[in-house]
Amino acid sequence: MEKQKVKLFQTRDFGQNLQVTMEFLKQNYINISKGLCYLIPFFLIVAYLQPDFSAIFSYKLDPADPFGLYKQIYTLPVILGYILTFVGSTIIMAYMVSYIALYNSSEKGAVEIRDVWIKTIKVALPMMLCQIIYVIIIAIGSIFCIIPGVAFAIFFLFFAYVYIIEDASIVDSFIKSWKLVVNNWWTTFAFALLISLCLVIASNILSIPATLIYLGSMFKIDFFLSPIYQYVASAISYVGSIFLYPILFAGLGILYFNLRSRYENIDTYEEIDNLGNNN
Repeated sequence: MEKQKVKLFQTRDFGQNLQVTMEFLKQNYINISKGLCYLIPFFLIVAYLQPDFSAIFSYKLDPADPFGLYKQIYTLPVILGYILTFVGSTIIMAYMVSYIALYNSSEKGAVEIRDVWIKTIKVALPMMLCQIIYVIIIAIGSIFCIIPGVAFAIFFLFFAYVYIIEDASIVDSFIKSWKLVVNNWWTTFAFALLISLCLVIASNILSIPATLIYLGSMFKIDFFLSPIYQYVASAISYVGSIFLYPILFAGLGILYFNLRSRYENIDTYEEIDNLGNNN
């Protein structure tokens, strides 16, 4: 039986957005995951660059060296690991939005992974710049109070979708995201919060092996303090996150098309076209 393409451009309520998100993931998650498997070696390297948590948990503060703990945490390999984490998460975002863009433009919802990666590579660097701008905007808003930081995070949440799907400039991507959200802020906030909470729960489950490192340092359990175990625990967390991110970006993508349908009155134009075709 041929699968039916999920209609992305449509005005929907909160519950319908969740339902369509589930339909989209049910139809595409396996295909999406196949493409993301190429990132596993990258995140295994990131896991290797993580700090020695057993040493950090057992560290005793030295009054003569108040910055000793920070020196132990923020070594050059660890800083490199954080940079690679940023790069990897941005690539996943670009991959997912590129997938959604190709799915939307396809005739029957068939998407080739090769085409997704070609598009992802083209937009990866601009996406990293956009992500840096996004983080700076949130940071500036958070300096004065946490509320403006959260507000800006929601207003500019869809910059990647506008940039990739609408082929807009970086500046126009942020402006259009603001326009889409300005009259739908609370709906966007609630939807993003709900999906994020689900991901936090799943992430915490994946982080259980890493949590055991802390318990190992408390109760002196050598197995949990071994370098091999620490690497495996970090690898499980990082590799697992590769396959959790699509849930977030798919949900936001469904909401993006919903908001755009409202903003551009796409449903109204489709009804007019259908009436014209029927006549």
